Amino acid sequence: MLKKSLLIGFLIIATLHLIYGGIYEDYYYLKEKLTEMKVIGEIIPCSTKYFANVSWPSGATATLGNILSPSEVREKPTVVWPYNPKKQYLVLFTDMDDVYNADPIMKEFQLWFVYDIPGIDMSKGKEEYQYILPDFRNKYHRVSVIVMQQREQVNMSQSIFGVGARHNWTALELMYEFGGSLHAANVFVVKPE
Repeated sequence: MLKKSLLIGFLIIATLHLIYGGIYEDYYYLKEKLTEMKVIGEIIPCSTKYFANVSWPSGATATLGNILSPSEVREKPTVVWPYNPKKQYLVLFTDMDDVYNADPIMKEFQLWFVYDIPGIDMSKGKEEYQYILPDFRNKYHRVSVIVMQQREQVNMSQSIFGVGARHNWTALELMYEFGGSLHAANVFVVKPE
């Protein structure tokens, strides 16, 4: 009976990991891909333990550096990650190749920013910046997807991040002020058709 219960428990956990991302099957592969795409180093200081599943209504999915077209990622995506229902999270999509700014600090352009997300229900979070696509004057754009677990609710009125500027600040600064800890990540490339 105990063996059967353990087997059922394992199957449930394995299924949830497949559906909701779970600990990425190979942490070292996740870290390697985030480093290769320069998410680690340019956007965040270290790897996350979890993979953020990102999918669009077009059927496209982000898979650690794959190339997607603007038409595939035009609509707002669904983002799913392993979560604690008692915690709040924030999600940040950052264009790592903003054409207007050669300065590494100014290079990040925030494409989407949602905070105070209870669990993974992004519809209940607060959207500071609506989802937009990168400016395609450049050949391609790496887009990092960062999920942070918040320490507490965000008071945007007292923050430099709530003044409407999608640039002039970095994901790392956001993490230090609100994020508490890195939780999940992904990266994809948008290339003009």
